[in-house]
Amino acid sequence: MTDKKSLLQINSLTKRFGGLTALKNVALSVHEGSFRSIIGPNGAGKTTVFNVISGLYLPEEGEIWFDGQKISGTSPAAIAKLGIARTFQHPRNFHDMTVLDNILISICSKIQYHFLGIGLGIPFLNKIVKDGEEKARELLDFVNLDGKRFSYANTLSYADQRKLELARVLALEPKPKLLLLDEPTSGLNEEETKRFMELVYKLRQDGLTIIMIEHRISLVLDVSDEILVLNFGEVLADDVPKMVRNNQKVIDAYLGPQIA
Repeated sequence: MTDKKSLLQINSLTKRFGGLTALKNVALSVHEGSFRSIIGPNGAGKTTVFNVISGLYLPEEGEIWFDGQKISGTSPAAIAKLGIARTFQHPRNFHDMTVLDNILISICSKIQYHFLGIGLGIPFLNKIVKDGEEKARELLDFVNLDGKRFSYANTLSYADQRKLELARVLALEPKPKLLLLDEPTSGLNEEETKRFMELVYKLRQDGLTIIMIEHRISLVLDVSDEILVLNFGEVLADDVPKMVRNNQKVIDAYLGPQIA
């Protein structure tokens, strides 16, 4: 992986909430096209890492670089425009809208409809809407939800809501370069997890860089190129799955002897 460029670089990241240090001197390098996982006990700081990367939190110390550009301290909207997309621990869909409209909102979020309609004419605007619908159908077909496109999001099963959220973030413009998945299989049974991860595998094969927070250790060990282990906000290990699995500090703090 050393022959690929570093897409995301985190240097000496520290985040505090009052007197609580949520992250302390965290470093992470993610190469383009790689699949990274972050694991650790509850409260270890995993989601905080995602929140700082995506601009929801500002770090007290350290820097974050994405695709050669410093992004620490940048707004969430500006970071999203650079090509960083994320999901959340609980799907954040528009529940009172149809599945199709959920995707269209993501596709058209960067388009100023009124200005385009006035300045370039209604035919041009109609073409944008038509193209958006075609892209939405393609994404819904990818996540196997096209047959439910006129259903309201709040009527979907939890597994389908997960897939809808994935389609929504993939619909963002510009096309994501980095996808952050925050516990994507939480609440899913084994079969649902298998189906969801099949979608993630396809994205990985297409070259999308992925960082995943996940508690299913067997899944993490199977899919990850490298694993970052956090404990009480500090890096406990950062290595390939085999080395992490056999790391005694990781075994004692998180994995337990049954995994090793």
